[in-house]
Amino acid sequence: MFYRTIFYLLLVTATVHAQEIIPHPNSCKTTKGVYKVPSTISVSVSDAAFKRLIPVFAASVKQLTSFNVKESPKDGTIRLTRNSEITGIEAYRLKIEPKQITIEASSPEGCFYGLQSLVQLLHSAAQSRLIACAEIDDQPRYEWRGLMLDESRYFFGETEVKKILDLMALHKLNKFHWHLTDSPGWRIEIKQYPLLTTIGAKGNNSNPEAEARFYTQKQISEIVR
Repeated sequence: MFYRTIFYLLLVTATVHAQEIIPHPNSCKTTKGVYKVPSTISVSVSDAAFKRLIPVFAASVKQLTSFNVKESPKDGTIRLTRNSEITGIEAYRLKIEPKQITIEASSPEGCFYGLQSLVQLLHSAAQSRLIACAEIDDQPRYEWRGLMLDESRYFFGETEVKKILDLMALHKLNKFHWHLTDSPGWRIEIKQYPLLTTIGAKGNNSNPEAEARFYTQKQISEIVR
């Protein structure tokens, strides 16, 4: 009995709960049971518009966990379903059961944010592979949820900007304010005005003769694509 109790306590401690989602969901009800994450997660969709979200979800899971994601023609362990009764473009319903996980939304945007919540749970469950069953109804309180990146004096580079965009999506931030120009420097290439970058992008806070650093039009189009 003693060892059984210890095992149960360890199991409960290792289990990831939906309350750990950031931001905290509007409604979260814990239900009976535990979902054990398989090594390969299969995803099925009931709507063609949701299908394009699978590669995005797979890339996020691969980046943060050791789990693999594949598309399943039917009855995947994760099911993406359109539900027109869910109001709100970014609203979603996430239902975690012992044998499967279902995400319902009335739009691809809502389904996307439901998947982001699931990515957070999978990341937390990377070691234990256990997620407590729950029913979640969520939608953002504010339409504008932004983050500003100021690169007017220091250029972080394409890789860092894309990493920030991924983290924004993971935490359901939807507006990216990119501050690229300021009085000491110009960071956007405009081919009609080449001196803006050959002269205006030169220097930094500590060295006025530092090499010019700026975003080319091709870099910008690739980042925001």
